[in-house]
Amino acid sequence: MTKKVRGRKRVNKSLAWVIAKQTTQYATYLSACLKDSTKPGYIKKFGIGNLKIYEEKWENPIEYLKGLLKEAPLHYEREDILKLINEETQQEDVKSQVFEEYPGIEIVSELFKHFDLFRKSNYDKNNDLNLLVHNQIFQDIIKHQSMMQTYLKNNKKDGLAFYKELFNNSLDYIYENKDQILFNLNEAIIENKDREMDILWFDTTSFCFDDIINSESEQSIDLNNNQFIVGMISDKNGIPIHYKVFKNKIVDSKALVSSVLEIEKFYNIKNITIIVNENVTFDDKDAKSLEEKGYKLIFTNSSKETIKDINVYDRQWKIKNNISFWKENLQLRPIDFSTEKQVLVHIALCFISLVMMNYLTYKVNATLKPKQAITREDIIRAIKEVWTNKEYMNKILVKEIPNWNEARDIYYKHIKLIKTTLDILKAN
Repeated sequence: MTKKVRGRKRVNKSLAWVIAKQTTQYATYLSACLKDSTKPGYIKKFGIGNLKIYEEKWENPIEYLKGLLKEAPLHYEREDILKLINEETQQEDVKSQVFEEYPGIEIVSELFKHFDLFRKSNYDKNNDLNLLVHNQIFQDIIKHQSMMQTYLKNNKKDGLAFYKELFNNSLDYIYENKDQILFNLNEAIIENKDREMDILWFDTTSFCFDDIINSESEQSIDLNNNQFIVGMISDKNGIPIHYKVFKNKIVDSKALVSSVLEIEKFYNIKNITIIVNENVTFDDKDAKSLEEKGYKLIFTNSSKETIKDINVYDRQWKIKNNISFWKENLQLRPIDFSTEKQVLVHIALCFISLVMMNYLTYKVNATLKPKQAITREDIIRAIKEVWTNKEYMNKILVKEIPNWNEARDIYYKHIKLIKTTLDILKAN
């Protein structure tokens, strides 16, 4: 029996199969050629027939054949190549699909992989977790759909789909390991020397979801307790560090104390200055308890003279903007959820997206120092506006059409900036 070798991995990246064509007075003929990109000419060249024959089967035969031979083993001879092509031409149905590919989402996904948030995980399906977050970021930014909508609509990206088991298992893991994931995220930023935590900002937002209850759910959310308060702590560069969810009607000093003690425990942060938003109702006893632990509290409704040394008003707008950006651009307010667990995991994923956007914005400006500083809104707009239509025939890429035009040129430039920044980050 002949040993099956189709699919053997390549070892020489300079070698590749290409399609060559030769036109005579009678017809145009195609050849499958093995080429070394570092040398002229071909190592192997096999005639594979008349172009017209392939045009009767496929709309873009040369591109289709290129895709078909892309992964063909380098040792193939003419009969192997013809057999491979024949297997495709014998298919009665040619399935054509067109996908929109967003390079900006791929960059964010690569940043996520670089941070390796699920390291130290005992979960044996990290790829599922990466896929879940990748798709959620995609839906939050591009489609503004919730995690459950992503599953229900069976949206696909790069040919991958959510399955119920993947969704539920990944959801459970994130719900149970949220703190470790946030710790890993913070640790990755510190490793890149991009955290400044001598001064922290505390702000809050609230939302309720009384219109998204699924009465058929066994774990439906309590209608009498449907308001969530989210407290968020950010660093000097406006990059969020941590968040905490409270089931209260108002934000009081106990929420801040609880948040501060939590980040002290998780991140070993002590003796810092905390800028507190004016909407937090504060009790003198709580303030004293934090000060006794070495924390300094400054409220944004204090006189400017009190806080001018740390330029709090120069940075406060960035922190306030985190909340509005989180809600408006990352769809913090969930849709189509029926359980509290789903809501809390959705908040966690949105927070991760917010950290990614803020960190990427900071890193582009700090690394490349463009004449016009790039903003999060610039990045979001570029992610939304830049895509390539990719046409596949029987899962083989045959055509790529970028959506570039003069009006979108600025977005393409922004994508190039964030791609360059990511490449530099990964190289260090």
